Amino acid sequence: MATNDFLVFGGGAGANVITQVTYSGLAARTAGFSSGVAQSAQLNKVWRQSSIMAAVLAQFISDRTGQDAIDDGTTVTLLANLKKSTPGRLLRICVYQRIGGVQMVSVDGAAPTATGATTHTRLSNATRIIGRCQGAGSAGGGAGGAASGNVSMGAPGMSGAYGVASWDAAAFGASQVITVGAAGVPVSNNVGGNGGSSSVGSLMTAPGGNGGVVFNNVPPPSLNGNGGLSSAATGANLYSWRGAGGSPSLGLASTGGVGGQGGASAFGPGPAVSFNANGADAVNPGSGGSGVAINQAGGVAIGGKGGDGIVIIEEYE
Repeated sequence: MATNDFLVFGGGAGANVITQVTYSGLAARTAGFSSGVAQSAQLNKVWRQSSIMAAVLAQFISDRTGQDAIDDGTTVTLLANLKKSTPGRLLRICVYQRIGGVQMVSVDGAAPTATGATTHTRLSNATRIIGRCQGAGSAGGGAGGAASGNVSMGAPGMSGAYGVASWDAAAFGASQVITVGAAGVPVSNNVGGNGGSSSVGSLMTAPGGNGGVVFNNVPPPSLNGNGGLSSAATGANLYSWRGAGGSPSLGLASTGGVGGQGGASAFGPGPAVSFNANGADAVNPGSGGSGVAINQAGGVAIGGKGGDGIVIIEEYE
């Protein structure tokens, strides 16, 4: 059993100390003792209060770490062992994202910067790292012109996969390259672009979603959805979620319909649009862009852009 040098003073039965009620009302407790004759019972109470807490804290350190709490006049070892006795403290949160097409990082809520935005260097005292990867959302499909009485539809974009992983310091290593997946880009009257993968080195990868397809010049009522799921995240040893398409684009009649809502990511849903309108771009990380639905008056439409991915790294002591 580890040794604890910090012992309680005046803690015995019948000790010469004033009562707690007297101590609470003692003027010297707030103002400090003034010059004159010292009253031992008052001083003993002060020393007992501080020594009890010192003894309890030192015993906590010894019990949790198995190390001695030695009264050698220094604080370095005691402080180091105190930190070891309370593992799990959150040290830092780094959020990697794309802003204006540039990969950036925000540390503990500070303003995003491009400095250090592509490589995460682990803190030296971090013992546990939690990573969260959201793949980028894909773009919704575009649509071409429709003949009178017909409709054309582009399916909505699919959200990217999402994964959560935990690593100890050795498994994570000193640093890892961070990649934030770029959003799928829409193409007029064509299949929407796929979303890019987000990753933490080779430890975990969350693929992006698949672009929405085109379904042109068909009689209503008809629909066009983005079926299936994205590829699964790899290396996600805590949780893995596959991205999906949203609600299908609908051509209910030659005079009405709706562009399907983009697939929802772990960070929120994708958008939808009204009839005869270009697609709406995703605003939530990893969600899909909207699809489109048009008739002969809608011309050629472009689907909505997907949402860029995001990578979050949490470090714990």
